Amino acid sequence: GMEQNLRTAAARYAEAAKLGDAHAKYRLGSMYLEGQGVTKDEQKGASLCIAAAMAGCVPAQYKAYLLYKNGTGTQRDPEQTARWLSVAAQNQHPRACCDLGEAYLGGQGLICDPALALKWFRAAVLSGNVQPDAMYWLGWCALHGVGTKQNFEDAIRWLEDGAQNGSSRARHL
Repeated sequence: GMEQNLRTAAARYAEAAKLGDAHAKYRLGSMYLEGQGVTKDEQKGASLCIAAAMAGCVPAQYKAYLLYKNGTGTQRDPEQTARWLSVAAQNQHPRACCDLGEAYLGGQGLICDPALALKWFRAAVLSGNVQPDAMYWLGWCALHGVGTKQNFEDAIRWLEDGAQNGSSRARHL
């Protein structure tokens, strides 16, 4: 059944990872982090994901950011957290773009820069993936005139888009 399929997938990813396939390393690392098809091993999972990130796998770059941020399978490391978030965002990972925008808005380990925050929220929305939180933040910025001129029409449009696409923050406004 399902467990057998996961074990087979893990074995295939392991073979491809040995040959240097970065996406396979990321997939296998994720399986170790979750304990799917393999015995759960957060350190092994983290090291595979970080190796995949270094090899240029964009989803792994976002995962590396989360691993360093939360200290999962590795030490918490604010410098590595900021580095991988920035790399993933520059490689247009939609969630990373949104998270980087939030970091610039709140100054979490970064200089508070509303204009840069807006740039990253726009990048998230333009990524082709629906990013309700980025829509919410674009609306919030337009509503409060943060990083841009106050614009109620834009605010309403972005907040409605965010709410319709599942942003709980936008729904509660």
